[in-house]
Amino acid sequence: MAIKIIEHCQVAPSPDTAAEQSLQLLHFDMIWFPFHLMQNLFFYSFRCSESRFSDTVVPNLKKSLSLTLKQFPPLAGKIIFPLFTGMPVSRYVKGDSVSLTFAVSDDDLIPLTGNLSRDSDRFHDFVPELPPADYTDTIDFYVAAIQVTLE
Repeated sequence: MAIKIIEHCQVAPSPDTAAEQSLQLLHFDMIWFPFHLMQNLFFYSFRCSESRFSDTVVPNLKKSLSLTLKQFPPLAGKIIFPLFTGMPVSRYVKGDSVSLTFAVSDDDLIPLTGNLSRDSDRFHDFVPELPPADYTDTIDFYVAAIQVTLE
């Protein structure tokens, strides 16, 4: 199986988004911190050529994501986790963005979508890389990374 990255970019909320927005995390949110980050994969059947994907689908998805992030900017922001005092907060500041990767795979994805046992290593190429966390007197980590892979 080979995956070819065709574009990696950062998508920010549309320019007319508020300069800063913060959401206090609830106690229910914080019970998930000791666990590993959640990684979801969604498979959709969508047939198109690589050139149509690059020329039409990719720009439309980037624009759509930017408009979506305008409605909920903290998704483009970071979780700020103070090490010594205070409660964690989800914070967006102008300039924050979501990592977005577009790729093409020559692998047959049908065996990955069925209800059978399969080798979990086959899924790794389809999981986007989350930018690393920053460690100072807080731990700042990104909320999301997205990868769209065309078969």
